[in-house]
Amino acid sequence: MKRIDMIEYDQAEPAVKASFDYIREASGGHVMNVFKVLGNQPNVLEGISTLLFGVYRSGEVDIELTELAYLYTSTLYKCHY
Repeated sequence: MKRIDMIEYDQAEPAVKASFDYIREASGGHVMNVFKVLGNQPNVLEGISTLLFGVYRSGEVDIELTELAYLYTSTLYKCHY
């Protein structure tokens, strides 16, 4: 089965590095694997990350509480990822 390569920061082209920098800043210093896969398509990576973090950071709930809700829901439904 073919796997899609994950693009790491040190092998990324400048547009992908810029998106990774934005993602790191928006997410507290970490780039999730899904974004590394999207690094194969720089335009998609930029669009998805801008949309996702725009929605994520625009709410009235603190980011810490949002993360806690994600963690609780993941535990509740026994998600192991």
